Amino acid sequence: MHSYFDKHNIEYFYKKEGVPLKNKNGTLRYWDLSECLKNCSETSGPTRKNLEYIIGARHIIEHQPGEDIQPHLEPKFQACCINFDRYITNWFGEAFSVGADLKFAIQLSELRISNKHSKEKIVSLPQSIIELNSQVESDMITADLESPEYSYRVYIVPRVTRNPNNADQAVIFAPEGSEIELAVRDVEKPKFRPTDVVNIMKAEGYTDFEIHGKGGFVEIWKQIDGKNPKNGYGVEISGTWYRYQTMVEKVRLILSERKFSSENSAF
Repeated sequence: MHSYFDKHNIEYFYKKEGVPLKNKNGTLRYWDLSECLKNCSETSGPTRKNLEYIIGARHIIEHQPGEDIQPHLEPKFQACCINFDRYITNWFGEAFSVGADLKFAIQLSELRISNKHSKEKIVSLPQSIIELNSQVESDMITADLESPEYSYRVYIVPRVTRNPNNADQAVIFAPEGSEIELAVRDVEKPKFRPTDVVNIMKAEGYTDFEIHGKGGFVEIWKQIDGKNPKNGYGVEISGTWYRYQTMVEKVRLILSERKFSSENSAF
């Protein structure tokens, strides 16, 4: 940011009553990052908020060194690195980009996928992070909170393969159209037609379950508002609806509850 101010002939040092302030060794007291942000309108909302968050984290580390807050800061650090390269490139040209030299993060610990049946340890947020979140995020809109310029998150999805030639692939990289250099590929969800869902339920013992009729698939689909995208039960493709695994699980749950209710009513 100092270089940006230099380029635009902006004085970026502290003054008192118009007189430049100096350090003990006689050098000018240049603006720190907080002051730079106040005087630079070029940084966008989520990028500015990301830097404000990191400044706040720096104060926590300086004054409360005993707290382990690193895991809660990593998405902000990653976003900051990407923001840095984008701004330095926009302001000074591609020749100054560090993206080609620092393309990949180094992961020194093995990525482990926990057994889904194991009990996960729930880690509560440190009080300092709770306060920092409130301080920085209280006035942020949802779009900025979810922006990768503010906090960058990716999900690692394991890929099972029977082809030994592909078995050593660690990560699948950027999907077509991605604006970022490195990404985990979107996973295409399995899709089911109503007949598929009915056949699955029949195979599990619900032999009376049908597509139509009382208590059938169509009735359940309407009751749970299956076409509402927020519910995540399916997707419409070229005028045809396909259901996700979440719909299969929902139907299974409803049928099991019906069976339990029926069995207990007999007593």
